[in-house]
Amino acid sequence: MTSTTASRGHPVLLLLCGLAIAHATLASTATLAPELRQQASLGLLPGEILSYLLTEVSLLTLSAGVLGTVLAGLTTGVSSDLVPEAPTALAVGLAAALVPAWRASARAHSDRSPRGSTMSFPHARGRLRAAIVQLSGIPGRTLLCLAAVAIGGWELVLLLGTHQSPGDTAATGLAVLLAAFVVADAGWSSVRDRGPELADLRIQGLLGIQVAGLVMRELAVVVCLGTALGGTAGLTVVAFAS
Repeated sequence: MTSTTASRGHPVLLLLCGLAIAHATLASTATLAPELRQQASLGLLPGEILSYLLTEVSLLTLSAGVLGTVLAGLTTGVSSDLVPEAPTALAVGLAAALVPAWRASARAHSDRSPRGSTMSFPHARGRLRAAIVQLSGIPGRTLLCLAAVAIGGWELVLLLGTHQSPGDTAATGLAVLLAAFVVADAGWSSVRDRGPELADLRIQGLLGIQVAGLVMRELAVVVCLGTALGGTAGLTVVAFAS
């Protein structure tokens, strides 16, 4: 890792990794909500559920940190800079997952039961508004996805508008890939969480491509808005730098 990458690319990648972990934890705990409520009904305390969720995140992030250290050592040679990578990955993972996991453990002990919902296919003029309404219903996941796309767009604009070292170019590529991963995870989570609703639309006679269009429209809103925000910020930096 070059010094330039360490000064800018490395923190950006860690931030994007944290956003990806936080988003994945939010999506995972939403899916596990019935199981967590069952564990709470069996007598598990919120702290025990929180510990269970954070343990999963710890194992995943620590394994990823070790794997990343090994791969970096094989490709660049063993360096003292690689020693703290695994603990850093663990710290980033725990920090990113703490709030979503804590909220999930607290909700498991609440008396709120999941509410069923029905979904109707919106008129063409109202489909954009329907996408915005759906995104506003999951503000945490939407904001995390929006932030990841904005950071990826910001990095890409800096790459195109300023002189970059090979290390920074590689970091920008990884940043864009991480942002794309968060968007893909958001789409997958949306389809998984709204399975019954989307199946109901198919029963109403909608084609699969029309149902997929609803989810794609929501992702397009996030991608366009995030890219606009990140691109504007990047252009501002490039303008001041020149």
